[in-house]
Amino acid sequence: MEFNWIILFFASFIPLIIGLGWFHPKVFGSTWQKTVGHSEDVIKSGNKTVLILLCYFFSLLMTVAIMSLVIHQFSILGVLEGSPGFYDDNSDVQKYLSDFMSRYGNNHRNFGHGMVHGVIASVTFALPLIAINGLLERRGWKYIWILFGYWLLSLVFMGGVICHFM
Repeated sequence: MEFNWIILFFASFIPLIIGLGWFHPKVFGSTWQKTVGHSEDVIKSGNKTVLILLCYFFSLLMTVAIMSLVIHQFSILGVLEGSPGFYDDNSDVQKYLSDFMSRYGNNHRNFGHGMVHGVIASVTFALPLIAINGLLERRGWKYIWILFGYWLLSLVFMGGVICHFM
């Protein structure tokens, strides 16, 4: 299975790109700003370069995690990795792996399948994390739904891109 670093780095930009539109003042930016109680001065403060680089770094970490969710073929690698001869190209385990990948290496490797897993990840990971934090911080449901919508879109497109092109 080929590993495509370019797609990994590109997919990590997806939350930043979606965030530009989603948090624009004419979309949900003003509403989100009111729910968190930030003024324009707070929004404009800080080092933007550091902020964007940190957001990209965390998106990169998410992309690595999403790969294991949307590309099922990674599971067989995890199952076989501890087997004797795994790192020997002439071993029985490598022959089995080569045969398996030639038969099933492209199963479920399309944009739609990745999108489905993006929805699943959004509902089972992002929503609970956002909701727990939002409820504990007393932010309210408007805040939770704004952030959930953003992560739903981000994870759906990240999943699709990773599954189809990786």
